[in-house]
Amino acid sequence: MTPGSILVEYRTQRGSELPRTISEELEVEPEELVHSICRIRTADGLKVALNYTYIPCSLLPALDTRMLEGSFYEYINQQYGLEICSGPLTNEAVLPTQEQAELLGIRDCALLRTSHSSYLADGRPFEYTITYYVNSRIIYTRDYRRSENQRHNWEYAGSK
Repeated sequence: MTPGSILVEYRTQRGSELPRTISEELEVEPEELVHSICRIRTADGLKVALNYTYIPCSLLPALDTRMLEGSFYEYINQQYGLEICSGPLTNEAVLPTQEQAELLGIRDCALLRTSHSSYLADGRPFEYTITYYVNSRIIYTRDYRRSENQRHNWEYAGSK
């Protein structure tokens, strides 16, 4: 499988323009600038996901948008020497908006929405990412290892 990306949109936004969840996760002030990136993720040329990523400009003052069509994490590590660690991941089944359906070329298909924050090795928030996977085009496999400190939180979707 050959992974790829298609840049749909890149812009900077102020923290006040972002949904509260995102600005709180990134710990940005209302006047701070944030890179806002929308990409279609591909596998062997097939559109498999729509990805929205938000990164504080204070961490990456300049961003070469050509790098957004390749491995973004590889670019960040090589260009800035930043070590990105993972954070909690949330999964949810959703129906696509009309725009998402058009961008992904789908109809009548649920999406798997994942959202997560990533942190730098020093604990600072690096990014907040939301990805919508086309459920009929991916298989999600997780290496499940039971440990004392591993916790899983389940929430009934009807309780929102």
